[in-house]
Amino acid sequence: MITMEELKEKIGGVFYFATVEGDAPRVRPFGFMMVFEGKLYFGCGTHKAAFRELLENPNAEVCAFNKGTFVRVRGRAVFDDRPEVQEAMYAAAPFLKESYNEKNGRHHICFYLQDLSAMEFRGTEGVKLI
Repeated sequence: MITMEELKEKIGGVFYFATVEGDAPRVRPFGFMMVFEGKLYFGCGTHKAAFRELLENPNAEVCAFNKGTFVRVRGRAVFDDRPEVQEAMYAAAPFLKESYNEKNGRHHICFYLQDLSAMEFRGTEGVKLI
């Protein structure tokens, strides 16, 4: 088993986040994640479709290719809008303040995946990480 920080490193920079809209899958590039209080957090704008989809169906999956391996992470999104999470988010990614602020009325919310499981794939072999 690995730590959340190690999992974050395995995922890397840009990764793909899958949700469900009605009965259709949706995949989008995401770029924000952080480790906070021992959990791997992701985030999205509350004005985006991905946020609404996760509210309706919190099952989600992340897929990334980094340094020659694929990583897949699954779980159920749990939103966490506590002020300390927001502070940690802006400390980890100060550039988000430009897109999400009181001036433009947009809000970025963080969430972690409950019942998280992670697999790493090299070729056809999968290795359970968490």
